[in-house]
Amino acid sequence: MRNTDTYTELRDKVQGLIKNYRQDLTKHDRLFINKNPKIKMIHITRESGTHLIQLVKANKYPKNGERVKYLFGTANREEILKNNIDHINCVYRAFGENSVKAVNYFNGVKWVNVTRGKAQSILDTYGKDIRTQWNTRCRL
Repeated sequence: MRNTDTYTELRDKVQGLIKNYRQDLTKHDRLFINKNPKIKMIHITRESGTHLIQLVKANKYPKNGERVKYLFGTANREEILKNNIDHINCVYRAFGENSVKAVNYFNGVKWVNVTRGKAQSILDTYGKDIRTQWNTRCRL
């Protein structure tokens, strides 16, 4: 698979920060980013791997009342959205403050280095926007 500019820009910013589990970036993140080069997302880089939070459109979530396979079980759209919004805090709790080497936000055009607080603010706003869309679209 050929790299997109979106992936290449991120790779060049963070690859030197990852000592273990480089495949998180070079395989898993690469696959998603190259398939979705314009989707907004937040990327958390640690010495031992990465976390990619995808800010997908409201219609990409399950329909209202529907449960789908998710992680190690099933979840509805609200549970999936909540997991995305809370993901940064979960990473910091699980691995510690010093484990995170960089947090980058892709705004649909370019990657921007952001603080944990700014990333959480972006996710909180995203969550409110998605819920508003769900509630105004006749409860999709």
